[in-house]
Amino acid sequence: MSDDGGIAFGKTLAVTCDVSADQRTARMHLPPLQLTGVRKPISLYLDMDAEAVDELLWRLAEVRMRMLPAQKRN
Repeated sequence: MSDDGGIAFGKTLAVTCDVSADQRTARMHLPPLQLTGVRKPISLYLDMDAEAVDELLWRLAEVRMRMLPAQKRN
């Protein structure tokens, strides 16, 4: 999978999204998660086909509609 760069969410969360060479799947790599009692952080990867990406976008759009508007910066 080729790296298309990261997306920074806020100041602490960075997510990378890649598309496979055959353009049939996408991989979302979330920041490492540190669990209590586990020495090393775990890596989280979500592999999705086009249908799963569409479903994720649809659900995120629904959640966003229920949220307050984004604050404007001066």
